[in-house]
Amino acid sequence: MADTVRTLAALQALLADNATGEISPQDLRDMLVSVYGSEWMSALAVTPSGVTAIDEFDDDSFTGWTTVTVTGGQTITEANGGLSINPTSAIETTDWNCILQSHSISTGEAVEVAVFGVLSDDADRPIFGPVITDGTDTTSLMVAPMVQLDSTTETLFLYPSASASTLTANGITSGQGINHKGGLIYLRIEYNAANSFKTWMSADSITWHNTHTISTTMTPTHVGFGWNTTNDTPDEMSFAIDYVRVVTV
Repeated sequence: MADTVRTLAALQALLADNATGEISPQDLRDMLVSVYGSEWMSALAVTPSGVTAIDEFDDDSFTGWTTVTVTGGQTITEANGGLSINPTSAIETTDWNCILQSHSISTGEAVEVAVFGVLSDDADRPIFGPVITDGTDTTSLMVAPMVQLDSTTETLFLYPSASASTLTANGITSGQGINHKGGLIYLRIEYNAANSFKTWMSADSITWHNTHTISTTMTPTHVGFGWNTTNDTPDEMSFAIDYVRVVTV
């Protein structure tokens, strides 16, 4: 019998607890090819302790999010253990489209995302990163580490959002180059004290590097992921993320 790549729900049904030997060798082979053969294999199979999983994107159903579209447009697809965001039209340079969930984040916590794919052509310079806001309308205040891909050199630049940025007036301050080409990149925006936020980056989710501190007077109410096309027409542009989490720093 041919091995079959199955959904998480199908695997859970096949591997349910039982006392009569109902898990067959074929069930185990199906589990192996489902996990090992997945194009969008999750970077981490389980949620570590001290972590709130906002969304692991492992159930092939994009629900529970508020999508804020300031300008431009996008298609969002959850499948095969990841979330794919494909901008379909240009976003104005100072705007920040995003997906948000209500979450009461506390000082000493951070929003963390794992980005495992960025696609763009030579003309596009996509920007992306985790985001904390004080609401879901276009004038909401926001803070984010905004990572921009230079499609010519294939290097990344991290720009912290400027103080008092909103989803429609998103300023940036001086950036820091990251010599990171390919593979996963992990990003955090930390609520480190009242009206103070820190940006972090990591290549392995173990060793973290603090790049900037942002001072903005706001009370965080929502967390998520945001992106911009720098006013380019996104002929070839997409982001793939593995999860959005809130972690204790």
